[in-house]
Amino acid sequence: MWAEASTIAEGDSYQLCAGATPAHTRYRRAWRVLRSGQSLPGNPFFGVFPFMFKRRHCLNFPFNPDADTGAAIADSGAHFYMPEESLPHVRTWMQWPAHADLYGDAAYFDLVQLDLAGLARTIAQFEEVYMLARPEQMAHVRHLCGPTVSVFAMAVDDMWARDSGPIFVNNGNGQQAISDLNFNGWGNKQRHRDDAKVAMQVGLLQKLSHRKGGLISEGGAIEVDGDGTVLTTESAIINTNRNPGMDKKQLEAQLNAALGTSKVIWLPGVRGEDITDCHIDLLARFIRPGLVLVELMPEGDTCSEAKMAEHAVAVLSTSTDARGRKLEVVTMRRSRTTRSTEPDMCNGYANYYVCNGAVIVPEFGDASADVAAAEVLAGLYPGRKIVQVNVDIICENGGGIHCVTQQQPTVA
Repeated sequence: MWAEASTIAEGDSYQLCAGATPAHTRYRRAWRVLRSGQSLPGNPFFGVFPFMFKRRHCLNFPFNPDADTGAAIADSGAHFYMPEESLPHVRTWMQWPAHADLYGDAAYFDLVQLDLAGLARTIAQFEEVYMLARPEQMAHVRHLCGPTVSVFAMAVDDMWARDSGPIFVNNGNGQQAISDLNFNGWGNKQRHRDDAKVAMQVGLLQKLSHRKGGLISEGGAIEVDGDGTVLTTESAIINTNRNPGMDKKQLEAQLNAALGTSKVIWLPGVRGEDITDCHIDLLARFIRPGLVLVELMPEGDTCSEAKMAEHAVAVLSTSTDARGRKLEVVTMRRSRTTRSTEPDMCNGYANYYVCNGAVIVPEFGDASADVAAAEVLAGLYPGRKIVQVNVDIICENGGGIHCVTQQQPTVA
């Protein structure tokens, strides 16, 4: 079954969190709104809609259910699956943000770019990094990223490669392909015409078979163990803004088909918690098959996110994976304070990225929490260097290190 892309009609409404006030926003996940009928001046991503969020808005990028560009995948006769992130990589893919007006002003946009370039250079110490950028930006991107980062021309809108980029899948015959989750701007909340085509374009660039999956989702909404199991949230998948008319059973089948998994473990999530409707990669991560990390809120915090994380621990502690193993759950805690005053700061350590020989983790200036997170991850990833980086500006925009990276695994 193939899902249909949906659009938001004028007059649709969304439930707002307490304290939300109408305001312009430059950010990806801001839980702020624009007044009904108001648009962001000069911003091609935002149209006239009653409610607007942080990342992007209302791309109706329909896909043709009769045009399966991944026939070669099915014809190979081998099972394709998404490997677990800690397995060896060929490289990391990233995307360069293209529109300063999305970030409010040129000076702030400069800071976003500096953060992204610094992160790319850090990862490039451990593995190859391919940065996708618009042709007119390439000289500037090369200047900021330096010689260790390879820059390729491609029409992209923003930096959230985890969500709009390709999902690389391997099989046992030494083949690799791309599974496309049909990115639609987090449930049609923002327009990303070019980002919606990135997975297909990367397939052409890499000469890999490309197949559109039978559902709409994002890379940040899924967490695989590489051994048959995927974690996700109901709020980000079983949602009419992405997959109208599809029930849980149908979506399970489509997730398994797209990722090569055989079991889906669902956490409830919270619709409207942020623009992503609660992605898994800021909540729970597979360390390896059978072992899951959950990030809790600071001690004593009773907010909705704290309750959601505690519930995740309870659910996962009683769950088994695709092989029948009882899951072991370990925890760490989010930072209590940050250097930033931005209320939508994404201050989660769980949004780390595992690359060859290292784990790239944010640090927020909360000394005790930063050290504690590094110690937990060092214990979970023995033999890897724990590299903590200041990516405050990226995190102010509602995402983190994992959100702006996408791994291409080595083909066994």
